[in-house]
Amino acid sequence: IMPYLTHENSNNNSLNKIYDYKNKLVKLYKNELVAVIFLHSFADAQYCFGIDDFKDIYEWTLFSIDQSLKNKNFNKIFIKPHPGCDFIHYPGDKVAYDKIVEKYKHNKRVVILKKNTSILFLIKNTNILGITHHGSIAEELTFLNQPVLANTNGPWGTYYKFLRTWKNKKEYSIMLKKFNQEFLK
Repeated sequence: IMPYLTHENSNNNSLNKIYDYKNKLVKLYKNELVAVIFLHSFADAQYCFGIDDFKDIYEWTLFSIDQSLKNKNFNKIFIKPHPGCDFIHYPGDKVAYDKIVEKYKHNKRVVILKKNTSILFLIKNTNILGITHHGSIAEELTFLNQPVLANTNGPWGTYYKFLRTWKNKKEYSIMLKKFNQEFLK
């Protein structure tokens, strides 16, 4: 069986608490607005959904975090590793992850979550904007009535209007900077 298909490599939606990568409890507040950036593999299928204005997923990730930090409407920016990330078989993912941790570990607005964080508990206890480049989390969050921002080149293309999509870096930046509580209504 492929490692990412095992139970150990999935979100544990039975959890009723959220922890960061250091196993420290993360407090959630219902009135806060949180950007949740869902990480992708940095070592696999970089361009499977076409070329956009980013060199790779790592650059997209840093840009997403930095632009979210510029939006003062976001109380926090959560970084959610892919539940199937496997640092043994994909050491490039570990290198990228460690660089992200090092860059943002002292920023109090950035919280790096454990990879098996419960998505259900998260959305029940705070207001989120789910951010993905092309991940299936877009469909999962949409099913749970959560707003999602994703690249137009994802599997949904421009044909499905169940999420907000961007076509280029400039459009994406504007969307990240302007997101606020009104978009949740």
